[in-house]
Amino acid sequence: LGPIQIGEGSFNVAIQTSKTLDIDSGDFLNNGTVALTTGTDASSYIRFKDGINASADVTLDGTIRSDSSQNYSGNVSLAGDTSLSGTTASFANGLEGGGNNLSLNMNGSTNLNAGLNNVSDFSSTGDVSLGGAFTTTGSQTYGSNVSLTGDTALSGTSASLSGVTGNNNNLSLNFSSGAVSLAGSYSNIADFIAETDVDLDGTITTSGSQSYQAGVSLSGDTSLSGTTASFSEAIAGGGNDLSLNMSGLTTLNQGASGLGNFSSTGDISLAGDLTTTGSQTFGGNLSLAGDTALSGTNASLNGVTGNNHNLSLNFSGGAV
Repeated sequence: LGPIQIGEGSFNVAIQTSKTLDIDSGDFLNNGTVALTTGTDASSYIRFKDGINASADVTLDGTIRSDSSQNYSGNVSLAGDTSLSGTTASFANGLEGGGNNLSLNMNGSTNLNAGLNNVSDFSSTGDVSLGGAFTTTGSQTYGSNVSLTGDTALSGTSASLSGVTGNNNNLSLNFSSGAVSLAGSYSNIADFIAETDVDLDGTITTSGSQSYQAGVSLSGDTSLSGTTASFSEAIAGGGNDLSLNMSGLTTLNQGASGLGNFSSTGDISLAGDLTTTGSQTFGGNLSLAGDTALSGTNASLNGVTGNNHNLSLNFSGGAV
C-alpha cells in the first residue's frame, strides 16, 4: 500500500497467521483513531517501509515492524500482546497496556519519558529513555542501558536491568517477586531507593542517598558511592567484595555475611556480625548500634564509638 492519510475515520488492519502487509508510509498526520492488528502467528506482521509518524490515537495488537523510526505523538494503547521493531521509537503521551505484553526490539533508543501503565510483561532489547511511573503487572527486562529523563519509579513482579544513566534523577524500585538483578553500571542517579530485594554486581553511584529497604545479595564484586547508605537487612555477600564510598554515614545495623573483602571510606553504624573471607578496612569511624562481631583475615579500624555495646574481633591473618 502507498502512503496513508487519516482524517476523522479509522484505519484497521487485521492479518491472520502467515499473512503480511507492507505499507510504504505511516505518516498519520490528522486526528482520528488507528487500529493496527495482526494475527498471532510469528509470520504475521505489518511493516511500514518509511516508518511511522502517528499523531492520531493508536491501538496496537500484534507485530508492527518498520524500516526506520516509530513515533507516536497521540495516545497509544494495547489491545493484545504487541511486538514493535525498527530503528528508534518514541511515545509522547506514554502507553496504556490494557494488561497485555509489550516487546520492544529497536536498534536504537526508545523514548518512554511519559511512562507506561498496566502492561503485563515488558521487555526491550535496545536502550530505553524513561521518566515517571513505569508500572507492569508482570516482569520488566531491560537488555541494554536505561537513561532517566526525570524521577522514575519502576514497579511490577520482577525485573532485570543492565545499567542506568540517571542524569541526576531519582530512581525507585518496587517489585513483588524475587530479587531485582542490578548488573553493570548505575551512574549519576540522585537518590536511589530499593523497596524490594536486589542482587548487585557492579557499581552504583548516586549524588544523593541509597536506601535498601529489603534484602541485598551480591553476585559479583560491588562498589557503592554516594552521600549516605542504609541497609534494612543483612547483606549476603556470596564470596564477593563490597566497597562503600559514602561521604556520610552508612547504616549496617543487621550486619553482613559471606563477603570477600570489605572496605568503607565513610563512617559506619554497625550491629550484628560482619563476616568476610578476606580483609576489612574501615576508613571512617565505626559506631556500634548493637553488639557487634567482626571476623575475617585482617582488619584496619580508625576508631570505634561503642555506645555501651559489646565488640569482638576474630581475624586470622595477624594483628588488627
